[in-house]
Amino acid sequence: MPRPRLHRWARRVILVIRHGKTYEVLAANKLDDGFDASPALVDGAIYLRGYKNLYCIAAN
Repeated sequence: MPRPRLHRWARRVILVIRHGKTYEVLAANKLDDGFDASPALVDGAIYLRGYKNLYCIAAN
């Protein structure tokens, strides 16, 4: 089964989408920040540089 993908939407909402024949939104996470930089993928984590903070999204 393909792993879920993260996508940016509306500059402040991160969507987790299941990849398949049809897309399914698994989660929508709102961050109180703006983003213009590309995400960085390092050792299984995603780093997002916002205007106010640096975010790390990773599995537990």
